[in-house]
Amino acid sequence: MKRTPLLLLILLLIIAIAITALRVIATPASQPESNFAFRFEFGACNTDILDAFEGTFTQDRIIEPSITISLRLSEEQMVTIYQKMMGIDFFDYPDEFVISHPVGIQSPAKEYFITVRNGETAKNVHWIDDYFNPMDRRSVKLNALFRMIMEMIWEHPEFKKLPELNAGCL
Repeated sequence: MKRTPLLLLILLLIIAIAITALRVIATPASQPESNFAFRFEFGACNTDILDAFEGTFTQDRIIEPSITISLRLSEEQMVTIYQKMMGIDFFDYPDEFVISHPVGIQSPAKEYFITVRNGETAKNVHWIDDYFNPMDRRSVKLNALFRMIMEMIWEHPEFKKLPELNAGCL
């Protein structure tokens, strides 16, 4: 009779350990793999490129030759980007992303292309964002990720050293 409570306690302990183990397996890592990097191309009538694999940024000067500089995001910024990717299920986006509920067309269209590597996983996403104020939830999330990366670039001390652009698009 005294063994029943002890067996019940052991069984409950085993179940608790199993549930904890399943949560750990099902939860994506909060930290990226040591080889996490990406190449992010973005622009409307020009294409700027942040290459986190190489630690460079190339600014398309439109009517002047492009300028490539050394630009490395901090480890904290890279973790923030990775966590944002995990938060929006970035690795589940289609390679060619298209908005499902377009609202109004804008021109020139913003175009994005990102290649990401994390451990053994690689992912490409291409998006021509030619809709004004998209209402699609996934496009809003992807736009927030891309906007965050662009703001990190624009606030970087090395970016601020670039000469002012002499051309743009309307």
